[in-house]
Amino acid sequence: MPINLTMNVSLPGGATINVSDALDVAAYDRINEQIPNDGSTVGLNLHPRVAGTLRFLAISSNAYGPELTYRVNEKGADPLPLDRPHIFSGPPALLVSDPVHRLYFSNQLAQAADVSILVGRDAAGPEDKAAPPAPAAATAQERKGGEDDREGEARPDVERAAGPIPGERARPGLR
Repeated sequence: MPINLTMNVSLPGGATINVSDALDVAAYDRINEQIPNDGSTVGLNLHPRVAGTLRFLAISSNAYGPELTYRVNEKGADPLPLDRPHIFSGPPALLVSDPVHRLYFSNQLAQAADVSILVGRDAAGPEDKAAPPAPAAATAQERKGGEDDREGEARPDVERAAGPIPGERARPGLR
């Protein structure tokens, strides 16, 4: 299935670049998550079972600023400010990290941020690296300590679509 990418970059009265491309992917995941502005960290898993197959990643929000940040794969990684939409396409080596398993969001904006993530990936193959085990789901009491790891597979606000992925069994929520 293709992900259609169309972009127009222009300077007023100056240079213009138009980009139009279709990136073929075997599956996609769309995650919508509200990131509270309470100092907590919200961890979102990007892959249901395997990683290393990421071809496209887009992150957008209803609010932007240097106070809305995300970290790739580890909570201790350098934070990246979500100060505008972030779009990465191409082989995993060209993305923010290879492979990308999880994103950890923190929000110090004046309001909660509604973040949308679109992930396009190839079919899993034997050469793909397995994602590290997901952290155990935190209870509401544990989340009060400032961490919230969300499992994408069991959540109603995660949309998944895929063609056949070799070696992967069907899961609830996977179309």
